[in-house]
Amino acid sequence: MVSALLESGYAVRIASSYLQADSGSGDIEAVKLWLSVGVNVNADDSNDRWTALVAASERGHINIVELLLSAGANVNAQPAPHEFGRTALQAASGGGYISVVERLLSAGPNVNAAPVRHGQTALQAASEAGHVEVVERLRAAGAHE
Repeated sequence: MVSALLESGYAVRIASSYLQADSGSGDIEAVKLWLSVGVNVNADDSNDRWTALVAASERGHINIVELLLSAGANVNAQPAPHEFGRTALQAASGGGYISVVERLLSAGPNVNAAPVRHGQTALQAASEAGHVEVVERLRAAGAHE
């Protein structure tokens, strides 16, 4: 049934939304299913324009972050052009998810990616939230204010 749904462009867009939602909720089996039927790992959700990697990173789902990166997720995907837009590293840093930050750093992100609108860089997000270990790791990776 999933394959049949994916045959139309609209269904693919819906599937991308499900991939993003399931990545954010931590449902690794659903994420594996969507990836196995060919949903684009770098597609953004039609509503908020987050990628699955951003959704998983924001909630600290390291196992899903690993899976998405292994499937070719772009660690440097541009954030959505709205006030909540952010990169995966900015999302993980603000949440203080050091294991996710470490994994993302190993994939070579732009540690100084500019924030969107009223957002923050990864270093600013971690610093404001008081995540000292993340701040130290980001600085060691070349992040600056």
